[in-house]
Order: sequence, then C-alpha cells, then structure tokens
Amino acid sequence: MNSVLGQSKEVLDLLTNPHLRTMIKALDRSLTPADDMQKAMMEPIFVQFVDQLLLIVENKDDTLEFH
Repeated sequence: MNSVLGQSKEVLDLLTNPHLRTMIKALDRSLTPADDMQKAMMEPIFVQFVDQLLLIVENKDDTLEFH
C-alpha cells in the first residue's frame, strides 16, 4: 500500500506544500493527536491531502475484494 501512496502524483504534488508538511510533522509529534487532527481537518489543504489518500486506499481495497 505504501508504494501506491508514494507513487501518486497527486499526493506527491500536495506534499510540495510546506504548510502541509509542517502540519503532518506536528501531528506526528503531537501529544494530543485526536484534538490536533480535528484542528487540521479545518485546513483545506489538509482535507485535500486526506481525501486524496482515501481515494487511493479505497481504490486499492476495491481491487482486493473477492476476485
């Protein structure tokens, strides 16, 4: 799964945004990640990033269903 995320042009493009990278690093170090995630979801760039990750994960999961 990680390789799919790491190869996504959309994800890589979003990660060029220094504000987004700072937010992700802050969440990674957070002592209150649930609270900080809730705050991050108020930022359009973070929501866009999460939405893109979910699209990739959901598409990957669809290909793993009973074939």
